[in-house]
Amino acid sequence: MLREQYEYSNDVVSYNRSLKEFCRIIPVNNLVIGWGLGFPYEHILPFDNLDYIKHFHTYPLGAFQRTKDQMKILHQYKIADLYYDMGNSDKVFLMVYSSKDESLLKVYMKEHYNIETEFSIVNHLGPRRLLKVTYK
Repeated sequence: MLREQYEYSNDVVSYNRSLKEFCRIIPVNNLVIGWGLGFPYEHILPFDNLDYIKHFHTYPLGAFQRTKDQMKILHQYKIADLYYDMGNSDKVFLMVYSSKDESLLKVYMKEHYNIETEFSIVNHLGPRRLLKVTYK
């Protein structure tokens, strides 16, 4: 059991190190929208120095996306329509867990805006991908 705990601790530290390297690539003063399991908050250690995530904002889609704090972030980035502006702002990136998330956004944009969506991979962390969204 002690061996298992040691191996688990090593994995946690490794994931955290990967997250720090990943975050260094995100440009300063940009917004990362997390679709579903997008941003890997679970890789942040409880007593970690958070300097590596202070140069950008995250915006998780889901239950918290309409809180006052999250709405302030949208206002700061001059985002009036989250889904439309996601592909029309140089300061906004999308983080997804799988290609299924990309497919869902493509369908949503086609159904609601009649816009074709393309993705460019900026970086990846395990199965997660940081994407730049563009519309045709």
